[in-house]
Amino acid sequence: CCIGRSLEGRPFVVDRFGMTGPILLVVAAIHGNERSAVTAAERLRARLLGGWAERRDVRVALVGSSNPDGIAAHTRENARGIDLNRNFPADNFQS
Repeated sequence: CCIGRSLEGRPFVVDRFGMTGPILLVVAAIHGNERSAVTAAERLRARLLGGWAERRDVRVALVGSSNPDGIAAHTRENARGIDLNRNFPADNFQS
């Protein structure tokens, strides 16, 4: 399902698998110029569609593309020029 939209209007999609058990959140493709992350998410999705989560009694939320604008532009950053992988809050951050 669509959980929001990017700055340029592209959907953020989360696919959910499994009905019981602990929840595993998988976030892929933070860097738009790293196609291998998109491929890995697609391969994982195929396994999940095949019942992997149900057989292991887990719930999986898969965000296959967390930077759809960067993927479309083939850039590491998002549409605002921010490297999302370097933009997480941290107690030890020094500016």
